[in-house]
Amino acid sequence: MRALAAVDGPAREPLAGSGFWEAIRATPAALDDPGRAGRLAAVVEEIGARHGALDLDFGAWHGDWTPWNMAWHRGVLRLWDWERFERRVPLGFDLVHYRLQERTRRPGPSPYARRPGDAPDVLAPLGLSAAAAEATLDLYLLALCCRYQRAGTGPRGEAVRAQADGLLDLLAEHTAQPIGGRP
Repeated sequence: MRALAAVDGPAREPLAGSGFWEAIRATPAALDDPGRAGRLAAVVEEIGARHGALDLDFGAWHGDWTPWNMAWHRGVLRLWDWERFERRVPLGFDLVHYRLQERTRRPGPSPYARRPGDAPDVLAPLGLSAAAAEATLDLYLLALCCRYQRAGTGPRGEAVRAQADGLLDLLAEHTAQPIGGRP
C-alpha cells in the first residue's frame, strides 16, 4: 500500500489547499436532489472546519483494495479491479477500506453502520498521528459517501442510494457531535 501511495511521489499539504478537498467540495453541487445536496454540503463544511488546517500526506490509492481484489502469486502481490484508482488522496485510504471491507464478511451489523473507533490503531503502521488518523477516517468515509451519492443520482442510481444515504446519515450524526464527543 505504501508503494502504491508513492507511485507519483507523496505530497504533504494542508487538507484545505488540496485538489482532493476541492473535488469533495464540488460534489454537493453535482447532486440532483437538493435535500441530499444540502445535507452533504453541511457535512463537507463541518469536516473542513475540523480538519482543513491539518497537514496530511497525500498519495495514490487503489480505491477498492479488498481481500477479494488481490492474491499472492509466486511471491508477488497481484491486484485487480483498478477502476477506482485515484491520485492525491489522504494516505491511508486503502488500509482503512481494506480493514472495513474485511469486517463486512463477519456476522453482525455493517462496519459502515457506525463510525469505527480504531482509526489510530488501524493506521499506525503508516505512521499517522492520532489526529491525522481520525481525519483520514472522516475523509475516507466522506469520499466514499461522495462516490455513492454521485452514483446514486438519476433513475439508475437506486441500487446504491441506500448505501449513500446510510453513509450520509453516519457522517451527519458524527459531525453534529462536538469534536471528541463520540459516545
